[in-house]
Amino acid sequence: MGKLILCFCAVVIMMASGRAMAANDGPTHPVVLIPGILGSKLCSSSGAVLWGASARESLSNFHLLDLTDKASGTVTACGIVDRIQVLGPLYSIGAYSSLIDAMRDWGLVEGQNLFIFDYDWRKSNLENVITFEQFVISKLGPDKKFNIVAHSMGGYIARLYMDRQKGSHRVNKVVYLGTPFLGSMNTLGTMSEGWGTLPNWLAGGVDTIRHVALSFPSLLELLPRYDECCSFKKSNGQYIPINVFDPQVWKANDWLPADMRDGPRFVEFASNLERASQLTSTLSSSTPGVLEVRFASDSRGTRFIFAAKEGHTSPSHENWYFSFERGDTTVPVWSAARDPGLKTLAGALQSFGEHSTLFDDDWVRSELKRELFTAAAVLDRPIAGKGYPTIETMAGGQRREWSLERLEITPAETYVTVDSPIETVVGLKFSGNARDFGSGTYAPRVLLRQDSVTVPMDVIETTNESDKGNHVLNFKCAGETRGLHEGVVEVVVQLPSAQPATESKEFVVLLQ
Repeated sequence: MGKLILCFCAVVIMMASGRAMAANDGPTHPVVLIPGILGSKLCSSSGAVLWGASARESLSNFHLLDLTDKASGTVTACGIVDRIQVLGPLYSIGAYSSLIDAMRDWGLVEGQNLFIFDYDWRKSNLENVITFEQFVISKLGPDKKFNIVAHSMGGYIARLYMDRQKGSHRVNKVVYLGTPFLGSMNTLGTMSEGWGTLPNWLAGGVDTIRHVALSFPSLLELLPRYDECCSFKKSNGQYIPINVFDPQVWKANDWLPADMRDGPRFVEFASNLERASQLTSTLSSSTPGVLEVRFASDSRGTRFIFAAKEGHTSPSHENWYFSFERGDTTVPVWSAARDPGLKTLAGALQSFGEHSTLFDDDWVRSELKRELFTAAAVLDRPIAGKGYPTIETMAGGQRREWSLERLEITPAETYVTVDSPIETVVGLKFSGNARDFGSGTYAPRVLLRQDSVTVPMDVIETTNESDKGNHVLNFKCAGETRGLHEGVVEVVVQLPSAQPATESKEFVVLLQ
């Protein structure tokens, strides 16, 4: 308990000193923000927003983003996504406006010491680093040093800029927020399931999603690149490792749409896959001479291991199976911590948040601010050093403190209609040394939130004996979307008596 108090006091002191530095000294260097995949708006040659205006419009326009369709006209990046888009297993991305607003509160001014790089996230990151270099020169000149804040795949651009464009001499510090250095299994999740019943329909079906997404070199660069990630499961129960960067694996096992299995489209796909495979050594290593900070979350279940049923390997939820590990729902914690050995999280800092809102975590905000306003980088803290909330509850007739290790929020549907019922499951995983652990001892508050409107959900505990043996409490939550409008809704889980105060959220999209 004494260590916990000292730790908490240290955080308070750091936050206070960060505020003082922000007020008096300003950032040590200009800041360049690089959003992740899906995080930049895409516009047609006529100026129409194809991606990023709303979830419905983005999904309906998805077929227009096929990079191999030359008739679709020129598509260019046209600003950062400022409203949340939710796309199931591919990537859920949050509105970057909340992060930008926080930076403005710290004294950063867009166009002076804050610069936001929007880009065509469909293209190879190797192509986008060239655009990034041109952007930096146009905004900061050829020599001025700067700091980078990169979310998700934006970290690829930062890392490759320093390596391939020899930009490391210009970068003082880079902060990675949930960057999948070792890839993300959600790329294969998209091939298997698409994005859910309603969004699949709006996008033209799972086949359309596969067809278009596989034309994106960036998606192939996000494939999992850690050992034993992927295998065929034989009928005798044995697993045979496979290389997902081998184009023949995709061709021989019917992973590709019909028009990509031969001819020019297959040649282009194979070339993109080969280029993606060559990024492993760079992405799995740090940049010499550059201070870096890696934030990762280990609080959510995240796709980690993939197996395809031998003999029935075409993409589908019947043929493809995924096991889960710790992560942020999109990036496994080992990938964000950049440990190819999958053994240590040392050197990475922790978030308790979900991938799309990693930067909304109060702990991450305070640390990020300190990193931008002080010269040195924090490199010596293990990920488990801070961030786990402690829950106070009555159990066994005594007041107990339990450490919360993981929080799962699983909506029944990612997309629902206005004025309809909505359900979600919430799971709380506590440390194994929680004394007198049992059901009926603690319950979260769960609500729907949209703008300033909140709607409480009914919470019913469903914990069984197996759950209790694993120190897990499970809850079924039900509510109504009545009174809410079309757009994104937060499913908010509040934890009474948690220290530090903790609020986690997941997103659903309401459609008419």
